[in-house]
Amino acid sequence: MPPSKLTALPKYTDSQHNTLQYAYDEVGNLVTLTYPDGKQVHYDYNAANQLIKVTDWAGRETHYEYDLNSRLI
Repeated sequence: MPPSKLTALPKYTDSQHNTLQYAYDEVGNLVTLTYPDGKQVHYDYNAANQLIKVTDWAGRETHYEYDLNSRLI
């Protein structure tokens, strides 16, 4: 089991009982964040487990690219 799976937080509840839920893929990457109101943010990764896209609840996408040295560009 990857170390990230051992420390991955499945959900967080604050003092006002608002709960954030986290879903992870088989290698420990965060794939979905669900807010208390049900809105979700989705995270996509490439084969190197680098974050390549974040899609928010309104369908807005943020894309990420990396150079040959795995640096975010």
